[in-house]
Amino acid sequence: RRSKRPPMTTHQRAVNSAARKIEKEKIDQAVSAWFAATIAKADELAERFEKKRRHFLDLFFHGGARMLMKRNAVNSWNAWTSLKAKELN
Repeated sequence: RRSKRPPMTTHQRAVNSAARKIEKEKIDQAVSAWFAATIAKADELAERFEKKRRHFLDLFFHGGARMLMKRNAVNSWNAWTSLKAKELN
């Protein structure tokens, strides 16, 4: 069995917290720069091909797959059973 690590001092916790905060800010800046470039590219392609920005963002992030399912029309069986249920109730 492993023995427990000795507890960190208040100073060590503060140093680790500051290091995590700096690292998180660097990551946030990198992601923001990437997202801004992605939006700019989507705008450029939208203007070039006369489509909406959303079209290209869907292509970038989902490969053009439709993420929402289209609702099918009501079929006659369900309409008939619904009508019969209303008649009985």
